[in-house]
Amino acid sequence: MTTPTFPRFAHRAALGTAVMASLLGLGGCNDDATAFAPGCPRSDIPSEAADYFDYSGTSTDLRTLLVHASLSGLTGDCEDGPTGKGSVRSRMTVRMHVTRGPANHTGTAEIPFFVAVTHNGKIIDKKIFSQTVTFTTALSETDVTSRVLIIDLPDAAREDPDSYGMDIGFQLSPGQLTYNRAHLPAVRFKQL
Repeated sequence: MTTPTFPRFAHRAALGTAVMASLLGLGGCNDDATAFAPGCPRSDIPSEAADYFDYSGTSTDLRTLLVHASLSGLTGDCEDGPTGKGSVRSRMTVRMHVTRGPANHTGTAEIPFFVAVTHNGKIIDKKIFSQTVTFTTALSETDVTSRVLIIDLPDAAREDPDSYGMDIGFQLSPGQLTYNRAHLPAVRFKQL
């Protein structure tokens, strides 16, 4: 697997482009040296789900910030799925930059994120994961990488890859989603 890296405040459009490139061109291992691994479906990061802000209470004042996380990278590849050459299995890791807020006195945070499988733009399956982050007393920022996530796609994804995709983002509450839509610029990540 390859790992794209991004500066802390990289433009999110650059992240989206690199994410697509990292998943699309990679193939998994295959026992048959003459066979090609299946291509990965297109991937997308909904711009409103690319950042995670968690505040204590209802105020969004900086003093009440518990944690802020931003997606900073995605690495993955695809291989034949568990049902053989008719299906596709995607293996990926999600990288995020996490900042401890002034209101975080525990030194830990749980960051929920999701991977959703889409077909013709509609979500057909969604898995929610959680990333545990531990800060030392001297550490206010860190980069973390998730464990390897296994996402199995339907058999039809190999025959009709253009109609399938994966959306990756933070799992947000309605209030967090409203906050992101009001405070963050909308960015359309598109496949190259």
